[in-house]
Amino acid sequence: MKFHPNKRITKILISSTSRFVGEFIDNDLLITHARASSYNQIEGTSGFHENPLSRNYYVIVMETPETKKGTVVIPNYTYMGDAVTILMSILFGKRFDNHGRIESTGNFYLPDISSKTTPCISSLAYNNHKPRKNLNIALKLNEFERIFPLLTDNFKDEIFLKILFSAGRFYVHALQEAEQQPAVKSFRIIINILMMKLLTMI
Repeated sequence: MKFHPNKRITKILISSTSRFVGEFIDNDLLITHARASSYNQIEGTSGFHENPLSRNYYVIVMETPETKKGTVVIPNYTYMGDAVTILMSILFGKRFDNHGRIESTGNFYLPDISSKTTPCISSLAYNNHKPRKNLNIALKLNEFERIFPLLTDNFKDEIFLKILFSAGRFYVHALQEAEQQPAVKSFRIIINILMMKLLTMI
């Protein structure tokens, strides 16, 4: 049926307490905005400015292998959302959340957006709408081009990638939990230093 989702396209919803403009588009990946419906328009515009309820949503779109007929296990490509949010957090120094698939393998999915109800301290560097001071990379989605090669087959250093994504998972978790768990704050600083050193290697 033409109205069913494309079995080779996966779409994942992510969000950030910061605001980004533009979009990233490549032959293999698109990162663009998820707009608020008219019913939620006021809520949707709350992310335009720094405030405790600031939350902006984006969609990751990629081509994935079509599921073969008779396959019992349906592949879950949510991990690609984790990979992109890790790289975006490292690049921009901002908090990102992966809410899961909204479309994949010919099916629609319900994402988890429970984190949107958690207020943030908007003045903190990883929540505000300003570029990180140590790199000053503009909060534009097309800047993802700087780090996108790490997701392609052209990058061959597997050991570096394992270190990067392992440390990156801790970094993302630290940014997400620092306000609720003060003990994570010092850990976040250590991880941030490590992330800066890794960035110089890219």
